[in-house]
Amino acid sequence: MLLRVGRPTLIGEFARYAERFNLLEVPTDAGRAPRRKRLKSLREEAPDPFTFSVVLPSTLSSLDPDDDERGRVLGIADELAAEILLLRTPASVRPGTRTTERLAALIRSFDGRTLVWEPAGLFDAETAGAVAEQVGVLVAHDLSREDAAPGPVVYTRIKSLGHGGRVSASAADRIADRLEGAEAAYVVLDGRGAFGVAQELRAMLTEEDVEPLADEDEEP
Repeated sequence: MLLRVGRPTLIGEFARYAERFNLLEVPTDAGRAPRRKRLKSLREEAPDPFTFSVVLPSTLSSLDPDDDERGRVLGIADELAAEILLLRTPASVRPGTRTTERLAALIRSFDGRTLVWEPAGLFDAETAGAVAEQVGVLVAHDLSREDAAPGPVVYTRIKSLGHGGRVSASAADRIADRLEGAEAAYVVLDGRGAFGVAQELRAMLTEEDVEPLADEDEEP
């Protein structure tokens, strides 16, 4: 399995981060997006393998067309050689024909890039899956709570990490079980204990030699 594990935000120096994780989500909202010089340094410092996932800004997550914003996001993705664009739609984007049409149009506007969709609000797993199949987008599920959508590629965002902000051993096992059979898996972990979970997943799902977690390796 191709396994990439990372966090939704960079904590600390990138060089240290990249020793522990091989995936990073990068924001593109105005005021949060890294400057061009920083994007270049991230790309140059990234080891092989490493995956950047570019998070679309709120100006596009409402599914309103904006050519200037789309061009800006594509520029960021190109600077990072990013493999994935992540679209997180708010609860105000509701199921319906109009939403499906607008989502399909946005996907087309990104010219065949790999787009992952994380819906909120009234989209349950079944409804989101039906829309995703219709428009050709990958849905991000929280595998600590639900099964992955059928298919060879899985993108999961784990939003809560159990008591005290940590993933329990049983939760890590559950995530690994739901990734079984995938050809490629992208796992984003939010909260304390993310590095330990990353180590567990690598040990369970890949043939890598994983070093035991040392106390000094734990992130704050």
